[in-house]
Amino acid sequence: MFQRPQHLMTRFARDMNVVVWEEPIVVGADETAFVNVRRADGFPTLRVVVPHLPEGLSPSQAEAALTQLFDSYAGTISGPVIAWYYTPMMLPFSRGLAAD
Repeated sequence: MFQRPQHLMTRFARDMNVVVWEEPIVVGADETAFVNVRRADGFPTLRVVVPHLPEGLSPSQAEAALTQLFDSYAGTISGPVIAWYYTPMMLPFSRGLAAD
């Protein structure tokens, strides 16, 4: 179903760079936390970022890992930054974002 958030992001992606940060995926406990970044089909300015976290992390460890991954990725973004949150679950690890 194509809802209002998808409608807005589609319109934004026509004219500017858009990054969509998705919920984390749990990977094996022996893996290191990382992000997978892919371009969205049909929208060269749209990036979908998916964090991968090792299983077995405590909530505070998961938040620390997400903060590190988010800050590292956000450091690669140039130009004006507008933050739009679809969920409050991102707030704990994205507070350091210097959005315009």
